[in-house]
Amino acid sequence: MMKEYLNDSCKKLHDYVLNESYQKAPQEIKSMLKRIVLDTFGAIIAGTEAPVSHITRDVVNTQYADGKCTVLGQNRRMAMVGASFANGASANALDCDDGNRPTKGHCSASVMPAILALAEEMELSGEQFLDAMLVAYEIGIRASVLAHKLRPDYHSTGSWSGLGIVAGHCNIKKYDIETFFQVLGIAEGWGAYSPMMRGVDYPNMLKDAIAWGSMSGTVSALMAEKGHTGIPPLFTFKEAVEEIETLGKKYRAEQNYFKPFCACRWTHAGAYAAKDLMDKYHLEVDDITEIKICSFTEAITLPYSAPTNTENAQYNIGFPIACYLVFGQVGPRQALNEYKNEKVLSLMSKMKVEHDPELQAIFPTTTKTRLEITMQDGTVYKSNAMQPEGDYNYKPFDDAAIKEKYTRFVTPVLGKEKTEAFYEKVMNLEKLEKAGELFDGLNLIN
Repeated sequence: MMKEYLNDSCKKLHDYVLNESYQKAPQEIKSMLKRIVLDTFGAIIAGTEAPVSHITRDVVNTQYADGKCTVLGQNRRMAMVGASFANGASANALDCDDGNRPTKGHCSASVMPAILALAEEMELSGEQFLDAMLVAYEIGIRASVLAHKLRPDYHSTGSWSGLGIVAGHCNIKKYDIETFFQVLGIAEGWGAYSPMMRGVDYPNMLKDAIAWGSMSGTVSALMAEKGHTGIPPLFTFKEAVEEIETLGKKYRAEQNYFKPFCACRWTHAGAYAAKDLMDKYHLEVDDITEIKICSFTEAITLPYSAPTNTENAQYNIGFPIACYLVFGQVGPRQALNEYKNEKVLSLMSKMKVEHDPELQAIFPTTTKTRLEITMQDGTVYKSNAMQPEGDYNYKPFDDAAIKEKYTRFVTPVLGKEKTEAFYEKVMNLEKLEKAGELFDGLNLIN
C-alpha cells in the first residue's frame, strides 16, 4: 500500500538516510555536532536533579524492562524505551537544551537520548553513534519545518522528533525503502499532540513533550521492524521536495543555537537586557522601583508573577531578568533553588510588560527584548533591544563557550574531576570502539 506514495524525492530521502555519515560531513558540521552532543549531555546531567527527572525515573524503574542502556542519574540500566524516556525527561528538565530557529523547537534533547539508547543496545562505535545522530538531527529538523507548514497549530518537539529518531535507526539498521516510510508514518502518527501555547500559558512538566518524543520514536522503530504499518508521512507531500533536495548540501545544524540560561529561549533576551544595563550603569538592585519589559507577543504571554516551582520559573519572562540582576546568572542552581528568593520575588513584583511591534516583526528568526528600569530617584534607564548570545547568526557559541557552559552546569552535579573526564571522552567520541565506553569508570550518579 505504501509503495503508491513513494516518488523520486522519497528515494532521495532514503538514499541520504542510508549513506550520510559523520566523516562525510563538512568540518564545520562535525564541530557543530560535537557541540550539540556535549551540550545535550550537559543538559541531561544537570537535569537529573530536577523533580520531573526523579518522577520519570520512578515510573521507568517500575514499569519498564531492565536492559543494557544507561539512565543518567541512577546505576540501574534499562531497555531502550525506558532509557530514552528517562534521559529525555532530564534533557529538557531545566530548559537549557539547544534549539533550532526555523523549528521553534528542541531537536537534540529529544533525539539524542533515543540514539544513545540505540548505540548502547547495538554496541555501536562512537563514530556510528555520530552517524545516526547527524541523520536524526537533519531529518528531525526538516520534519519540524514541514509539520509547522502543513499543520495549523504550534506543536511541540515531541510531535515531530520521532521522525528524526527512526531515521537514525534506519541509518544503522538499513531499512528497505518501504519499511523506512512505514516507520516514518508510525513515528508521525504516534507523535504527541502537545499544544505548545497552552503549555506556555500554564507552565508545567510536559513542556515540549521531549521525553515522549524520545520514547515514541524508539517504539516506532521497534514496531516497524515487527511489521507494524503507518500513515503516509509528511515526507511524501509535495511540500517536502524542497527540504529533501537540500539534504547533504545544506545542513540544518548550521542554524542551531545554544542556551546560556535555564529558561525558555524567549526569555533570554530579557536577561541580556538586564546585563546590558548592569554593565553600563552598575545599578543598585534595592533602588529599583519598576521594570518594564518590552518584547514580542509570545514572550510577554509568559507569566511574570512569582513562580511556585522550577517549571514556573523557567517559563516566566520575569524570573531570568530578576535572577540575573541578583545573581549575575540563571543556571541550574538558580532554576532549582532560587525561585523563592526574597530579592528575586521583590524585583518581580515591580514588573510590567509592553508589546513592541518592531520586535514582533522579527520573531521567530530573532528574539529580542528591551528593558526600562526606573530607580527611586526617578531616573529611567533604557537598555538596547538585546538578542541572546549563542544564536547561529548572533555571537554563536564556539567550542570554548560550550565547554564553559557544560562545565558550569555539570560540575555542581559530578564534581570537577568527573566533569573534565567526561568532557574529554565526548570530544573524542569518534575514536571509541563502543559509544557506551563514554560511561566507563565514571559513576555519573547525582
